[in-house]
Amino acid sequence: MEPFALLKIAKALDVADYSLRSIAAAVCELQAETHGAYPPAAEQVLANIQAVREALRDLLPDACVEALEAEQEAYERDLDPGGTR
Repeated sequence: MEPFALLKIAKALDVADYSLRSIAAAVCELQAETHGAYPPAAEQVLANIQAVREALRDLLPDACVEALEAEQEAYERDLDPGGTR
C-alpha cells in the first residue's frame, strides 16, 4: 500500500463536489441566458445536485473520516518534519 492512500479518497470527494458545483453553475448560466426557459426542470436539477452534494458529505462513516484526518496530519508532518510551517 502506498503512503497516505486514504488521501486519494478525500481528493476524489473534492473532485466530485467540484464537478457538481460546475454542473450547477452551468445550469444557472443557461437559466440566465434563456430567462429561465432552459434547461427543462432546472430547479429540480439544482435541488438534486444539492442533495447529492449533501450525501457526499455524509458518505464516509466517522471511523473513515477520523482515519483520513489522522492521515492528513501525518502527511503534513511528513512535509514539514521540523515544524517550520
